[in-house]
Amino acid sequence: MVREIIMPKLGETMEEGYLAKWFKEEGQKVEKGEPVFEVMSDKTNFEVESIHSGFLRKILVPASDKAIPVTSVVGYLAESMDEPLPAITTPPPTSLPPEGRKIEKKSSPSLSSLPLEGGDKVGVETRPSGQIIASPLAKKRAREMGIDLSSVSGTGPNGRITEEDVLKTAPGKGTLNPETPGTKKQRLSPLRQIIADRLSKSKAEIPHYYLRKVIDATNLKAIRTRLKDKDPDITYTDVLIKAVAEILADFPEMNATYENKELTIHPEINLGLAVARTEGLIVPILKSINRKTYREITAERKRLVAEVRDNKIPREDLEGGTFTLSNLGAYGLDSFYPIIYQPQVVIMGVSAIKDGVVAVNGSPAVKPLLEITLACDHRVVDGSYSARFLQKLQEIIDRLKT
Repeated sequence: MVREIIMPKLGETMEEGYLAKWFKEEGQKVEKGEPVFEVMSDKTNFEVESIHSGFLRKILVPASDKAIPVTSVVGYLAESMDEPLPAITTPPPTSLPPEGRKIEKKSSPSLSSLPLEGGDKVGVETRPSGQIIASPLAKKRAREMGIDLSSVSGTGPNGRITEEDVLKTAPGKGTLNPETPGTKKQRLSPLRQIIADRLSKSKAEIPHYYLRKVIDATNLKAIRTRLKDKDPDITYTDVLIKAVAEILADFPEMNATYENKELTIHPEINLGLAVARTEGLIVPILKSINRKTYREITAERKRLVAEVRDNKIPREDLEGGTFTLSNLGAYGLDSFYPIIYQPQVVIMGVSAIKDGVVAVNGSPAVKPLLEITLACDHRVVDGSYSARFLQKLQEIIDRLKT
């Protein structure tokens, strides 16, 4: 029996993924439960295991930096290498109807619900006549460059139009375009492409607004100093996480997600922590920080950061975030303006603690100061609500105890 190997859907919001590498070559034996290939999604890399034993009969989609729609067939598994393969066809891209033509509405294309490997029947995507299949980035590039997608031939799976296809048909392509000697062009890595798409979508869809507040960090520093005697690994980030856990109990609409015109307020505070690595930003989730001690927060933060940088972060540690904190204080920044991590509604930017002069009882005094920036979704979070959050944050930091 020949079985399909499918690009899996690893989350409700995942529409496409990148096939990072195959663990087997054509003709090699595959055991049930053994990793077959690695997928990079909008979260991180995941190993996809086979649910059957057999031989890797055919690789249809090699590892590359091109996006692959979920549920696409990427290869075949067979009980022997002699079994014939089903006919492999790539339908040509369809054309959009002339501008102004009325189109009869039809039901959405249907896809058979398929696991990693299907059964005897192949799930076939059907699309209404006149519909073009193109990646979100390809559509964006076409709009920016004034290109009619009906004039573009798609080279992706099932004739899907990619960004590269759009760029190849750009007006003036092939004309002289002298560049400065030493100019270098390089294609974005799959992770960078994912980050670019995700952040562009966030800025395009969310009406961001920003509030900044300079906080007296005297007690924040004192708390961390006292705790370091017991736990040398504790950081300012850990102390701030504890403060955020306390304040969000009073501001539940910030511990929320917004999708399909519906705000979901979550009882547990699952804090996303932006972690930088060479390939790009990853946001692991510290679950239920409202129930954790300083020591537990520090241990969990250390584990997640190490797994992100080793590219070994489990999928469950990347899902379910309700609020995100991004700390760039280690780089000495005075302030910065983060982008909201959808579907959350708030992200908090933390800068460096620096000494500054402030007025105390009418006299100048030098104190450690910390600038906090809130980026908020104006569709669901009002400015006065966010302002009270920052006001309350100073109060909580001042009364934190070890």
